[in-house]
Amino acid sequence: MSVSTAGDPAVAAAEPILRAAAALLREHGPAFTMAQLERRTGLSRATLYRRVGGKRAVLEDLAARGEATSPIAGDVNTRVLDAVRQVVGERGVAGTTLEHIAQEAGVGVATVYRHFGGRQRLFDAFVRANADRTRTRALLASANGDLRSDLTTIAGSALALFGDNRDLMRVVLGGQRQGLELLGALKGSSDRTLHDLAALFARAADNGRLEPGHDPSRLALAFVGILLAFAVIGPELYGLEPDDPDGLATLAVALFLDGVGR
Repeated sequence: MSVSTAGDPAVAAAEPILRAAAALLREHGPAFTMAQLERRTGLSRATLYRRVGGKRAVLEDLAARGEATSPIAGDVNTRVLDAVRQVVGERGVAGTTLEHIAQEAGVGVATVYRHFGGRQRLFDAFVRANADRTRTRALLASANGDLRSDLTTIAGSALALFGDNRDLMRVVLGGQRQGLELLGALKGSSDRTLHDLAALFARAADNGRLEPGHDPSRLALAFVGILLAFAVIGPELYGLEPDDPDGLATLAVALFLDGVGR
């Protein structure tokens, strides 16, 4: 005899999360992230894990509902790269091995080596696939000269990027030095974006749109710091979710260009 779960508070709490996860699955496939589920539901990572478990548990629940949760057959790269995020999120960088990743992806360790080489190359590929800054860098390259407008557009793109990759940013901000391979790959990607942003500020100063005399690299660092505060530090440390990305992008630019003084 089956037991009804009607009226079960745990089931009721999980239901809207699973509906949101099902929507993300249909939009992005099984590679959707827990960071995306956080933004879609407005709940913290801790609350999600308490109510529905981790990514694997969510996919299992969705599969039980008849949702297609399996990656495209034969797409080994997708499975392995998705497994990196899952395992790092569960075990941390220091506790992640190629064996753990292979097991999560449902392939042999030899297959991981054949497709990606060693751990460093796998982490490089993971960062390229999941922390791609192509859109933000393209926006920087195509800035139209209206500094406030350009920065607002760039801020919106960066906030979305940081939010989607909050788990990666947590690794960086946590300073897990045991995971130097992943940190190095992330740093290389970040350095290129910071360089492009500094170049934008240097051009703005030359054209009289910014007060001269400031180091463009430090200006770029300050601007990125504001965005990180909204997208990562606020949610992780203070429970302040970025529930209005457009408003936060506008506020970030105002704080940077105008300050808060009279």
